[in-house]
Amino acid sequence: MIDLGLGNIKITGLYKKDGFSFSHTYTPKNGIHTLVEAIGVYEQVSPECVLVTTGASLGLLSALCMLPKNSVVLCPFPYYAGYPSMIRNVGLQLKFYYLDEENNWEIEVDQLLRESNSVVSAILLNLPGNPAGNTCSSGKLQTILDVANSRHIKVISDEVYADLSYKKKEVTCKPYINEKTAVIVKSFSKLFMLAGERIGYIIAHPDLIRELTKIHWSL
Repeated sequence: MIDLGLGNIKITGLYKKDGFSFSHTYTPKNGIHTLVEAIGVYEQVSPECVLVTTGASLGLLSALCMLPKNSVVLCPFPYYAGYPSMIRNVGLQLKFYYLDEENNWEIEVDQLLRESNSVVSAILLNLPGNPAGNTCSSGKLQTILDVANSRHIKVISDEVYADLSYKKKEVTCKPYINEKTAVIVKSFSKLFMLAGERIGYIIAHPDLIRELTKIHWSL
């Protein structure tokens, strides 16, 4: 009898080729264990803080789905082309905060914080930025995260290009995941030139990872 049960399809003799055995089951919901552990080592975080996603885009979409419907997401301008449709398609409202063109497109922190009112559920960061290539000083980033934490606002940080920064020390939200404020989205596509593999991952507090795993599994 051939078992065609959910995630456990197995036909004897079909899954071995040249000494390599193929998996006949769905992967664990948070990703293949060896991959999750390897990402944890690379990022210097616990594997419990890692969720492997189907590309960074689905990781970002999962993070957005976690937010209250009709709440506001603050999005940088200029922005990666996919942001507006992702935000709107999951029932969220989009509001831009503007990068300072006269100062290497840096985040205008004062303006961003003024916009971070009670209807805002998340601030979307892009570190380094696409398309402007902007970065953010560690001091500015800490201010943003401290204020966001005090106002119960999530910071969703798109760090797809973080490991390609020319700065000696990368600017990342990783030190703030323990506060349950930061959700970091990254990808294999740029750094490892594996765009066709569609492998992304999220770094966040384990409590958020459990919630995000349920969301990602259903997308």
